[in-house]
This record gives sequence, structure tokens and C-alpha cells, in this order.
Amino acid sequence: MFDKKVLADALILDDEGPGPVRDTDVHGVDWEHHKFILEVRPEGEAPVRVETKAKVPIFSQPNPGDVVKVEYDPKNHKAEIQIEGDPRYDPKLIRAAKKQQAAAQRDALLNGVPLPGEPPR
Repeated sequence: MFDKKVLADALILDDEGPGPVRDTDVHGVDWEHHKFILEVRPEGEAPVRVETKAKVPIFSQPNPGDVVKVEYDPKNHKAEIQIEGDPRYDPKLIRAAKKQQAAAQRDALLNGVPLPGEPPR
């Protein structure tokens, strides 16, 4: 019988900073490898504190106090932070949101619609 990993919330207690490894992907996103101390909070179980390494984007990385999703193995207490799919950290989702905002702003300017925070005319 195989034990399965579960998705859980985890509170980032500390970011011990970047290691010596730094990568740049094909989209020009710079990534660093960080070591984090987490408090994993699996549903129906007591919280567990663990140390994990994660590859994170430099300009949108998790910080202490953030709650993130992790893939957690209850048997050996290993956890992996899930960057992909999190709109706060996933560069693909951040690029898509910025592109959508720029398109909305362009449309508003072309159609004379007030921008957010701009008083109506």
C-alpha cells in the first residue's frame, strides 16, 4: 500500500534566503532556490513544522506570514510549496493578469471611460 501526498495549507515562518542557484526561464523570469521553515496544517491533524527548499520567482516570492498551499507527505513530513497555480506567485498568472489590466486600461482610454480611481467627468 502506498501512502499519498495531500494538499495542505502552510504558514511560512521563515525564509532563510536564497541559495547559490539562480535560473532564468524562457520567459525571462529569474528564479532562486530558497530554504523555508513552514508550519504545515493538514486537515484533521496537528500542525507540523518542517523545512523545505523551493524554487521561487525573484519578484513574486512567498514571504514570512504568507499562507501557501503545499503538497505534504504525512509519513515523512516532507512538504513542497505549490507556486504554480497561485496568482500571487505564479509568473504565468501574473503575466496574464497584467496583460488583462493593460487591455482594460487601453479600452478605457480609447472609449473615454474613467479609469479606476479617476473622478467621473
